[in-house]
Amino acid sequence: MIKNIRLTTILGTLADEVNLKILSFLSLYDELCVCDLEVLTSMTQSSVSRHLKALHDIEFISVRKDGRWHYYRLGRIPEFVNEIIKLAIEEYKVRSDYVANSCRRIEQK
Repeated sequence: MIKNIRLTTILGTLADEVNLKILSFLSLYDELCVCDLEVLTSMTQSSVSRHLKALHDIEFISVRKDGRWHYYRLGRIPEFVNEIIKLAIEEYKVRSDYVANSCRRIEQK
């Protein structure tokens, strides 16, 4: 158990494909803002934010505020979660060949 978080809560969060994709992208990049994750996941800001909240609630991600922007990165996660992320990167073919040009746009190299 991670602090006071129930194992069922952790496993339920990891069972969500979008959560795994977000964790995968965050493992491949130093940090990403919601705008970046919108592009990478092809989801709306509100949907991405909902998933980020679930991951933040179990402390798998941390947030850094810079003015009005919020930047997300992986938090301290258990080793078994790192292994799950590696599997998710392969399963969902998550790539790291994107470059953030601005907070509103990501282009392929």
